[in-house]
Amino acid sequence: MDEKQVIKQAQKNKRKAQTELYNRYKSVWFRICLRYNRDQNDAADVLQNALVKIFTKMSQFDVNKGSFQSWSSKIVVNENLMYLRKNKSQFVTDELNDEIQKIDDSETPFESLSRKELTKLISGLPEGSRLLSNFY
Repeated sequence: MDEKQVIKQAQKNKRKAQTELYNRYKSVWFRICLRYNRDQNDAADVLQNALVKIFTKMSQFDVNKGSFQSWSSKIVVNENLMYLRKNKSQFVTDELNDEIQKIDDSETPFESLSRKELTKLISGLPEGSRLLSNFY
């Protein structure tokens, strides 16, 4: 069965078709989750949430207008971003505070700033900027 037929069957809640789509794309989706989450358990949790959305919103996908892989991957990316916003922002701030405390004042390029001042500046950054610092 070609992909369009499988998608149309999955849109009718046919479990066999949904399983076939899952088997075709599970590795692509999981790799996306691993890009956003270093922990495999977190990645698996996010993928599970994304799968629920993919299969409950199947009726919104038009097989004549685009690629199922692109459409479903966008849902996976959005689920990862929502997860990071909800669960990681506090972790990143705490992690940065711990790292700043480990740095000796003489080693930092911001010698004129105290640790408290630097922490306050970092905490004042937009959430996305604080999150990005976790990946570098």
